[in-house]
Amino acid sequence: MELPRRNYDVVVIGAGFAGCLMAMICRRLGKSVLLVERGVHPRFAIGESTTPLTNLILEEIGREFSLDFLRDLSSWGKWQARYPKLPCGLKRGFSFFHHERGQAFRRRRDHQSELLVAASPSDALGDTHWYRESLDQFLVEKAKELGVDYVDSTSMDELKESPEHVRLVLDRRGERLRVDTGFLIDGSGPRGALFRILSLGEESLEGLPSTRAIFGHYRDLPRCAQRAEFQLAQTSPYPIDDAAVHHLFEGGWFWTLRFNNRISSVGVVARSDYSGWSAGEDVSSCWQQMLAEFPTIGGIVESARSVGELKGIDQVPFCSRRVSSSRWALLPSAAASIDPLFSTGFPLTLLGIVRLGLIFRESWGKEDFCGRLQAYSRKTLVEARRVARLVGLAYRVMGRPRLFRAVSSLYFTAVSFEETKRRLRQVPIDSAFLLGDHADYALRIDRCLAVLETMLDREIRSEEGEIGVERVIQEAVDPFNVIGIGAAPCMNWYPVEIDALFASRGKLDASHREIRSMLLSAGVDPEMLAGF
Repeated sequence: MELPRRNYDVVVIGAGFAGCLMAMICRRLGKSVLLVERGVHPRFAIGESTTPLTNLILEEIGREFSLDFLRDLSSWGKWQARYPKLPCGLKRGFSFFHHERGQAFRRRRDHQSELLVAASPSDALGDTHWYRESLDQFLVEKAKELGVDYVDSTSMDELKESPEHVRLVLDRRGERLRVDTGFLIDGSGPRGALFRILSLGEESLEGLPSTRAIFGHYRDLPRCAQRAEFQLAQTSPYPIDDAAVHHLFEGGWFWTLRFNNRISSVGVVARSDYSGWSAGEDVSSCWQQMLAEFPTIGGIVESARSVGELKGIDQVPFCSRRVSSSRWALLPSAAASIDPLFSTGFPLTLLGIVRLGLIFRESWGKEDFCGRLQAYSRKTLVEARRVARLVGLAYRVMGRPRLFRAVSSLYFTAVSFEETKRRLRQVPIDSAFLLGDHADYALRIDRCLAVLETMLDREIRSEEGEIGVERVIQEAVDPFNVIGIGAAPCMNWYPVEIDALFASRGKLDASHREIRSMLLSAGVDPEMLAGF
């Protein structure tokens, strides 16, 4: 019996935030689009914490592809003004706290057990944690409003690629449908639909250890600041819980992300060989064992109520050997998975969405289409590998607060420099992540990573050795350090320093007036710029 047939210019697999954005961009470009979801919304999804760069790229996507509503999702203040009933969380920065196995946490006056890196000068300009269950459903509805066809509870049973199209056989609750499409985009996540059905193969990410993860949602999670272990007389750069909170230990880390609907995301990522995993095979037993290892974290979690079942990933790192062909492409979120330590997944994915959008707009049906897709694939893998090496280095120094601060400054200096250059409109919208297109920085960082990997192979244990690591990193990032991170007087607290940007105008190739105009355009309170 002949199957019912449908034709589309583009089919997008996976109706998470990435698939929805890609489908909307294609529709704005005049393409007929089918968005396919295996599950049913609302549904749980991981990947929740944004950064200033994430939100800046989101704004750029809105402007570039006439998706104006995205600008209202680009900061806490705008979100609350426009969509107050859509749950999200306030993220003012990155909070890192170093824990010792089997011991309660204690903050120190010299701040050596913590690292606080502010990302915004006020709540209004703050970043957000995305409560994906609600946001993804919201984006599906937006896509449907734009004319995207949407089907859920649908699996892809067959795929056949030809020079003219991709032919799919979809199954929706037992009803089968044949779909021919000019291009297929996979946003279904790591080891997703195309990876499985096309047997794309997996490659290792150099320097990144094998890790496992357990995570879930909790209701009424106590704030760290309410507990005696986190009390400190000094006022921190921002409320420590209004952040991506990282509880680090040798071998891994816990996270807590707070939403404004009384729910929090809580999870742990640790090396696969970490002994705490050995308590049992099932997710719940492993989770309880990990909480028991760290009494302060266990005390926080046990006071809250679990929402839904805990979930686990046996192998977090992932990289597909192939990313695209002439008729299909994986979004970065489906091409590679690294680690959520520095919240890099969102900007990597959004940059991939931008690049594919520009390829479709400028090269669809033209001779350079396939060549640009190949370039997209190369850049996707290069960026994933560079981030993997950086995160892998951070894992090697977890449990070593001074070295972790030094290594993390590689990320924070690069991402803040890139964000500032974007705000100054000095780089193109599809510019590479972490200054990958900047020849000097890319060369410096690659050399720095190689030197650090060699140094850490020697098991640095002395203060002199740690100072040596700091010096190597400082020399590598100094030409791009526009936020002052790494400066010893800050004692591991790094608020937003407006004067640091003005002092760095030479590094930014920008005038005093241009920096001031940039800050005002970003929404910084003019009173904060008094005297500048």
